[in-house]
Amino acid sequence: MDERDGTEVKNESKDLISRLPDNILYYILSILTRKDACKTSILSRRWRSLPHGLHSAPMYEVPYEDNCSKLTLGCCNLIQYHIDFNKLKGLVTLILDVVIIDEAVMASMLSTCTLLEGLTLDACNVVSNLIVTGPPSLRLKKLKVRYCSTKKIEISAANLIAFDFSGDITRISSFSAPRLLKVHFNTGTKASTFAHGLAQFASHPCLENLSLIMYSSTVKEIPQSIPLFKNLKELNMNVWNSSCGSEEDELLWVLFILKATPLLQKLEITLRQIEMHGFVGNWYEVEFAIYMLESLKKLELMVIDPSTRCYRNGMWANYVDSSWEEKHKPIVQDKLEKVKMSAQLRIL
Repeated sequence: MDERDGTEVKNESKDLISRLPDNILYYILSILTRKDACKTSILSRRWRSLPHGLHSAPMYEVPYEDNCSKLTLGCCNLIQYHIDFNKLKGLVTLILDVVIIDEAVMASMLSTCTLLEGLTLDACNVVSNLIVTGPPSLRLKKLKVRYCSTKKIEISAANLIAFDFSGDITRISSFSAPRLLKVHFNTGTKASTFAHGLAQFASHPCLENLSLIMYSSTVKEIPQSIPLFKNLKELNMNVWNSSCGSEEDELLWVLFILKATPLLQKLEITLRQIEMHGFVGNWYEVEFAIYMLESLKKLELMVIDPSTRCYRNGMWANYVDSSWEEKHKPIVQDKLEKVKMSAQLRIL
């Protein structure tokens, strides 16, 4: 499974472990911890079909008390283990961590626990569809859905103001939240899912704060025409594996996003990994690298790559200046290693 976008690997022929006989898989489950055994249900269809009911009850006894306002249920099968939500009507915060649920469980919970304001589903296996909806009296304000296995997601919450999502956002077929103010989403490395996410949330007129986890494979494919965010005031972009090339403007995508956010008041871009290609040791390249190392406090890795893509003799190839290794690389290395930095520096 791809941890960043929550999708199953399509080519299951290479998954040799899942092809083992049932009795061996049952043995593997029996020696795992309760939490790890439950996590196997999101690996593939084969693991999902195994009897995870061996760990059907929650790790802790459910406190059926009138004053129970916060509850965490982890590593259990809520389809098999019946919870009486009528005895938990006072719940304000509910966290479901690696549990198996279905539409009936969700419907019972949301229709009964109308005081619920915060709901988290973390690495849950949702049989069929994830339907988050309830009566008009439902107070749900904060919803987090992270790396859950489900076919389709439908959300309708009149009081929802904050939404945190990690996984395949294309599975959200409908999303109604007229008061939505803040969104955080991480759709992994698929460019198509990232563009879908932008289109999904641009239609919310009250949205003021948008936080994105982005990857180089997604930012390069951002379309020039992005739906307009009419009221967005704060934008935070956490970029992984950013590439700075000399032959093309790798930061052009920032302009596309800025054009779609005319009322933006605060922009924060956090770069954690930077690759600089076609680096030949010019003074301005070195100064730029020093500036990045000194300025980006959360930077974890900088890669200096002297190679450039060239088309020669009818084919593309990587080209490196013959003088780089003996002449330019030692000078660049000496200057950059003098910089006080927390990031790892890798000079190829």
